Amino acid sequence: MSMRTRIRGMTAWVNLRLMPYNQLMSNVLMDLLSGTGMKYLVESITGRDIRRLDSMDGLSQQQLQTRVEWVVEELKSCEVLPKDVYVDPRMFAMRSADHVFDLMWRLISHDAWFLWERVEYLQHEDQDVITQVPFKWTPDPPPSRKKKNKAKKSLLSGFGASATMDDYDDELVDANWVKFPKSDFMKNFKKKKIEPGNYPPPDACILEMVNAQLKSLDDLVDSRVLCALVNSFVPNMFTTDLLLNDRWTINLALRSAEKMFYAETPFDSEDLVEADGMAVASYFTFFFMVAYKYRQCKIVIERIDWIGRLIRECNHELEKFPPIVSNMQELSRRKELKSEIEKHKEGKATYMPLCVFKFHHMEINKHFKAGSSSSSSSSAVPHGVNNHAPSHRILK
Repeated sequence: MSMRTRIRGMTAWVNLRLMPYNQLMSNVLMDLLSGTGMKYLVESITGRDIRRLDSMDGLSQQQLQTRVEWVVEELKSCEVLPKDVYVDPRMFAMRSADHVFDLMWRLISHDAWFLWERVEYLQHEDQDVITQVPFKWTPDPPPSRKKKNKAKKSLLSGFGASATMDDYDDELVDANWVKFPKSDFMKNFKKKKIEPGNYPPPDACILEMVNAQLKSLDDLVDSRVLCALVNSFVPNMFTTDLLLNDRWTINLALRSAEKMFYAETPFDSEDLVEADGMAVASYFTFFFMVAYKYRQCKIVIERIDWIGRLIRECNHELEKFPPIVSNMQELSRRKELKSEIEKHKEGKATYMPLCVFKFHHMEINKHFKAGSSSSSSSSAVPHGVNNHAPSHRILK
């Protein structure tokens, strides 16, 4: 096992989790207990705001151990880690590679299984299906906790107002908290129904996803396989017949995909050749998470373009009516057009939850704010869009 390879693979996954918080790590082993990286990583996985956990800079060794205990406790309470898992806080605070890698692997396994449960939905060819539920990996935040009637007495705060602490009822929160709305809809596309405790190992899940995406699998170190994998998300990006099967082509495929997904990593062909199971599974967990999000966002943007075109067509027809309409048939048609425009706008708004990821090259915000004005000169239906389907059949 190359420590460098494992660090690179796990850092790629951690940085994907930290991307919404505008934080990146260069080395998960050294940076995890620096700054607020650990805080935001746990919040990304649990969906909860951990107020007592803040920056870890300047803390003593004992304080770091306490923070590690808090993190493990939070992950267990959110059922991310099994209750019987033990993490040695002292060794973790000392940045022991074995202990840090062990916890990171458990968290990456959680995401690999999360992805594996939904992969049949994410690979679905029907665009009406793929846009039903937004693919996201951070749970919705829980509702505000309710205070109990009685306040706790703090024995360490002396007397007066500061001697009381607010007591919250966690059971009231968890009873109605849905972490991932409509997740059952996504999971129902899974052909093999397996209980969570009997899931395949994470690396086996990753290989199964690669195989399902490509319909066949020879070797991940084969550049033609990687090029085909990238082509499955970004069609016609590589012509494998013209590229040599060497490390340069592998690096080209990895870097090109990351550029498209706006998520660059130091993981390269040397790391793949090392064939460390944890490192490769960590990297491809990152790869599939961002790639399937890219695929869904791309479909949504095409739908938004098409709805914008329908709105412009209605507005263009409205402009042809005279200022004063006396004909009842024309009055009826103008009313229908206005009603259609409102329906299209409502349908367009339903796509907003599906575009919560930062794919800058798709210019998502422009489509929502400017009404897809960039494509006003085109009249053709975007590639892959079913113009016979209702444009706003989303999130029913």
